[in-house]
Amino acid sequence: MLTQKRLKQLLVYFEGTGAFYWKVSRGRQKAGGRAGYLKKGYTSIKVDGKEYGAHQLAFLYMYGEIPEVIDHINRKKYDNRLLNLRGTTRSGNGLNCDVREA
Repeated sequence: MLTQKRLKQLLVYFEGTGAFYWKVSRGRQKAGGRAGYLKKGYTSIKVDGKEYGAHQLAFLYMYGEIPEVIDHINRKKYDNRLLNLRGTTRSGNGLNCDVREA
C-alpha cells in the first residue's frame, strides 16, 4: 500500500497547478520530469507498479489518505489543483453533474 511518506520520496506535488513531478529517475522517467498521462480524461500516474489517479495522489500527498470518492468541483477531470478537489460520497459526487449528463 502506498503511503504519504513513500509518495513524497518519489514525487513533488504543486497544489496551485495540480501537477506532479518526479524527484528521482526511474526507468524512462527522469528526475524533474512531469509525472502522468491522460487516460479517459483523468491524469494517471504509475507509482511502484500501480496506477493511481493524480487526484487520489494529491489527497494522499496533502492529507495522508485517499477518500473513497474524490470530486472534481469544476467537473474537469484533468484539473487536480487542491482547491478543485473534495472528498465526498458517491451520492454527493452525483450531485455535481450537469442535468444533461444524468
